[in-house]
Amino acid sequence: MTTIVITEEHFAVDGRITDGNHIVSDQHPKWTRYGDHIRLWTGNVNLENIILENEDLSQIDPDLLVEETDCIIDIVRCEEREYGKYEVLNIREYYKNPDTQKVHVMTVTQFPYVAGSGARFAKGALLGGASPSEAVVIASKCDIRTGGLVTQMSLINIGDIVTVNC
Repeated sequence: MTTIVITEEHFAVDGRITDGNHIVSDQHPKWTRYGDHIRLWTGNVNLENIILENEDLSQIDPDLLVEETDCIIDIVRCEEREYGKYEVLNIREYYKNPDTQKVHVMTVTQFPYVAGSGARFAKGALLGGASPSEAVVIASKCDIRTGGLVTQMSLINIGDIVTVNC
């Protein structure tokens, strides 16, 4: 599992992969660039291949989103406003609706936005004044499925990346 935090200017995500309560890896990047998109995910590590192979995420197999907190976040940026600076056009979360068992899409409009197994802890940390990466680190202290390498990246300034270990 994983914890994702998105503010209007940054995202942060941890690198932990678990199998139940067993930690498989703490160093797995749970984000990627795909064209003008940045994609993040929680849950099944097999989602990575699906994310890279499919431009239209609404067509993914709902069975890949196993747990209630499994999701894919797609951040779409427009072309550069000036060299190295972007503007975020929209952020969408793809998740499995438990009633219909189909993939649904929700546009994210409220910030800060949190997702994943440590979301409630990260939200509390953000409300207490933590940065996105600090919020993920704090969530890792309360959630065994969050931890390892935390990446924080600017959504506006390309190359503005910070990594910390939990």
